[in-house]
Order: sequence, then C-alpha cells, then structure tokens
Amino acid sequence: MTFEQYSKTYGSFHVPTYQITISGEDILKKHLVEVLSVTFEDAVDVSHRFSFSVNDVDSMLVDSSLFEPGKLVEVKMGYQKKLLPMMLGEITSINPSYPSSGTPQIEISGYDLLYQFTRNQRHKTWPDKTDRDVVEKILRSDYIKHKLEINTEKTAVAKKSIVQNGNDLDFIRKLAKRNCFELSINGNKVYFGPHKESQTPIVTLDYGKSLLSFNPELNIANQVSEVEVRGWDVIAKREIIGKAKSEGSKDCKNGGEIMEKLYGHVEMVVTDKPVKSQQEADALAKSIFKEKANEFIRGNAESIGIPDIRAGTPIMLKGVGKLFSRKYFIERSTHTINSSGYKTTFNVKGCTK
Repeated sequence: MTFEQYSKTYGSFHVPTYQITISGEDILKKHLVEVLSVTFEDAVDVSHRFSFSVNDVDSMLVDSSLFEPGKLVEVKMGYQKKLLPMMLGEITSINPSYPSSGTPQIEISGYDLLYQFTRNQRHKTWPDKTDRDVVEKILRSDYIKHKLEINTEKTAVAKKSIVQNGNDLDFIRKLAKRNCFELSINGNKVYFGPHKESQTPIVTLDYGKSLLSFNPELNIANQVSEVEVRGWDVIAKREIIGKAKSEGSKDCKNGGEIMEKLYGHVEMVVTDKPVKSQQEADALAKSIFKEKANEFIRGNAESIGIPDIRAGTPIMLKGVGKLFSRKYFIERSTHTINSSGYKTTFNVKGCTK
C-alpha cells in the first residue's frame, strides 16, 4: 500500500490522539486527568511497555487509587478519524517528580500481560511432557492475576523430561526458540507457534517524504552459509545431524549467500546444545541460522506517527539507494504522542537485493 493510500485510513494523519483506560474507565473523560505524553514500545521476544505522564496539581493523584500497581490498562493511539489498540497491560511503576518550580508530575508505566509470568522462579523438572504441554500448563497457572486466551501449536521436540531453571516467561521463550516458534501477545490473546510473519508490507515509506530518517548497516561478520547441529540418539545409538542453510532467492540474497560467494562454504557446527531427535536438531539448526541471518542487515528509522508500525510486521522503505531500498521486518517500535505531535521510531532487519 502506498503512503498516500494508507494516509486516507487515518484522515491524512490530522489531529493525533489517544485513549487510556484503567479498569475500563477512560481517564480523560471519567477523571479529567491532564496527560502530557503517551509512549508505547514493543519488540520481538521482549515484553511490550507503555508509559504516560500526567500533571498532579496539589499532589492529589499520587495518593489516589487510580494508578495502583496491578490495575489493568488499555492504550489506544492514532488520529481523530481512527484509533488503534496498542496494548493491554498492567501498571508496574509509579514515578512522581516534584520540581523546584512548576507543577508536580507522575509517570505511570507497565508491561503487557505476559510480564506477570516473570514473578515465579522455578527450579523443577517437567516429566514426560512436550514443550507444548509445559507452555499450556504455565500459561494457565493459578497464580496469574489476568487470565489469557491461549493458542498453542504442536511442537517439534519429542515428549521427554524438561528441566526449568528461572522465571516462567524466560523459560517459555527458550522453548519457543528451540522449536523456531514465536511467542506473542495481542491484548489478552497469547500465541505460541510457528512464525506468522506476513509477507505484504503494511506501507511504503519514502525518504524525504514519509520516511523522516533512516540509518542502515550491512554486516557480514557473523554470517554463515549453513548451520549444522549434532547430537546423539541414545536409543538407536546413532548420531543425529540437523541442518539449515540459505534459502534466499535471485531477488533477495542473504548474508549466507554472500559469504559463500566470497569465501566458499562457511559452516557453523554446534555440538554443545543437547538434542535427542532429528526434529529437535532440525528445529534448533533453523533457529540458530535465522538468528544469524537477522544480524546481516539492520537499521533504525523515524516516521510520522503510524500506529500499524509494530514489531514483527513487514514494511517497505524507498529512496535510500538501490542497496537498502527494499522490504524489511520491524523488530522494535516506539510510538510517542506529546505536545510536539505523534512520532514513530523503529528498528528493522532484513536481507539485501
């Protein structure tokens, strides 16, 4: 979609606005709170975060129950014509400021609903379970305050005893990584399964017009053309070898292909990651190769405020030379609305033509 077509959805990006509800109540309409700025941040494999600052005349709000930790917050951002839900989360931090002159202020911040799984540290063994079994059990734990809708997919790793050391969220992310899965949350809906990255860019941004700035880097230092994971099948008494290699095309060469053209076959052999099945070895090799490939080309950019620029979605950037004018995947975004307007900054990753 062109920027001109996309802008019609948001009324040509006129009149930036937002909505903040706490426990279902709109704090602007219900409580007449004076909000100074609103920020939303998301990233792949990192908890999403919100923050907003308010004036606190006569220090009335700091002692009220409105901003109590643990309360449910929904943040929407956009323009007068359309608002987009950015996240559902809970308050985790209240930070007041009492300046030598001027009005006291409070910054309220918090994280998405997966963050509640960082509180329980476990040192246990999950016997005779698949990764999917364990993830579902954790996500339905009795201790969580905010219940979730859960969608999980069958995992590649065979049923076995699974050892956990650390908090639940970090552990689930490790299970996702070894299955080459994503763990994502949208509101109160959690998804644990194969990556669902769309191939259609949400919008095309042109440098000097809709793309305000862009700083890319191409780096082949850590690139390989193939990853090989080796393990041992104790039952069949044979070696297990999982492989993953470049899957680029004539239109989109990745770092592995460039390394092979420059230096021949460049292989990374992994022997320190225990695997017990062919599926597990293949999944781990694919995950490691993808992680390496994502380091090939990265960049950071800034645009006018566009609510749909979110981590995990594709975007097209143009006007930045033939080498870097192409499709990217967004790995991190920050949206801010304040007295200066609405700005979006974001980090991207991708391969090169």
